Amino acid sequence: MAFPAIFRERLAQMKPSDRRAMVLLGVFLLSVGGYVFLLEPLILGFQAAQAELADLSRQHAAGLQKVRMLPRREAKLNEYTAELESLKLRFEIEPLAPEAAVSNIISELSRYADLCRVQIGGIRPLDVENVGRFVETPVEIEAEGVFADLHKFFYFIETSDSLLAITDLELRPQVDSRLIARMKVSNFAERAREAPIASQSVAVPRESRLRIALPRWLGYAPLIVAESNGYLQGSDFQIDLIRVDDQAAVERLLATGVADLGGASLVEWQAMRVKGLDLSLLLPLASSQGTEGILVAAESPIQSIADLRSRELAVDTQGVLHFVLFEILAGQGLSLSDVRVEERPSGMVAREIASGTLEAGLTREPEVSVLLESGQARLLASSERMQGLLVDFLVVAAGASEQKADALGVLVRALVQARHFMTENPEQTARMVAAWQGQPERLVRAALPKIEFFAPEQAGGFASSADMGRLVARAEAYFRATGRPWPMLPGSENQGRPGFELVDRLLGEAGEHGAH
Repeated sequence: MAFPAIFRERLAQMKPSDRRAMVLLGVFLLSVGGYVFLLEPLILGFQAAQAELADLSRQHAAGLQKVRMLPRREAKLNEYTAELESLKLRFEIEPLAPEAAVSNIISELSRYADLCRVQIGGIRPLDVENVGRFVETPVEIEAEGVFADLHKFFYFIETSDSLLAITDLELRPQVDSRLIARMKVSNFAERAREAPIASQSVAVPRESRLRIALPRWLGYAPLIVAESNGYLQGSDFQIDLIRVDDQAAVERLLATGVADLGGASLVEWQAMRVKGLDLSLLLPLASSQGTEGILVAAESPIQSIADLRSRELAVDTQGVLHFVLFEILAGQGLSLSDVRVEERPSGMVAREIASGTLEAGLTREPEVSVLLESGQARLLASSERMQGLLVDFLVVAAGASEQKADALGVLVRALVQARHFMTENPEQTARMVAAWQGQPERLVRAALPKIEFFAPEQAGGFASSADMGRLVARAEAYFRATGRPWPMLPGSENQGRPGFELVDRLLGEAGEHGAH
């Protein structure tokens, strides 16, 4: 007998209650089977998709900073390329000497290593190579640290103001979760056109050559104008500007003798003297106020300087911005010890606030205006009340002041010419400074009125002015607050104020030269 017939016969013999129970059991088994074979795979697949989505979100957040930096870096390179091409139409550009380029790279890498708690085992310069229309200046470096610190070190290199790139990298594990990174870091710069043969035959005596290391700052506009107008060019002298990205590079070039002069504030000059550099103030160039600012991210809960107490604040501690922070805090009854100061180059402070990875930091123009215009940051306080305390000087190495007096005289006369040009041609001045800095002209034009440039007759008398006395006093207070030795000797001439005897003489000669 077939199974269906047997099943119907047995079912007919069962009591009604048993048949109902069997139907319920069948429904239950069908429900369980449907869940196991249909619903459960769908639920598990949904949960797996959610987990994968969460993982992708974490990866997106981790990589977002690097992704954001790529367009900015490309825009920076395009801006520099356009600037160089425009200058080539007017001047023969001399590229930075290889030894100076290597010195800049070593200084920058050493600073990033200190910031990231990475130990450098050695840096070895490699042969400079021509890559198409670019010059590659590479160094080989060995660094040791934990992965997180090395990762930060790599990030600083790849997002530096200089066009640095890691072109080769090898990681080797060590004990205690440490790694050794062996890598090649290269700086790329476009090659300048070859100079005409006739000009190559002209030999400028060494005592008639000057090299001036300048940070990217608006206060050095007279030198930029002098170079742009050709005041620093001649058949019997040679004066070159070396553009650098921070004060540490200025110090390095002066210490190694690559540069004869440098741009520096009073506290920066004193800090270099403390380290043993024999430098004198040549002359003051400009005084600024309101050009520096403490910025906080747009969404930050910080609303006042008092809210910074015990919070992290990033600032370049190697330059004048640390002094600005000291003065702003002192004006609010706070000290440097009331905040957690984190070392960052000025350009990096601006980039990290813009990307949302830094809550508060101190930077200067034009980055301040860029961040405020974009709505990425709010201004907490500025240097607008620091009148007379932010003075940009030219400092000169002892050897240059003794052996290159004639070249220094040419430089001072060029600065006198540049100052007159700036007074009569403010629009052209802004255009020249913007091109030299690689910044939008409108931002430079907006920031220049915050800077007072010294007229020739003001420069010589500044040493004996009340402003100089106040500046020296505040610089001494800053040195004592930071625990650094104060290089001014008590009871020295002019009550500890440095003089400008050399520039007094050179300005006199410049006046006589103009009269003839």
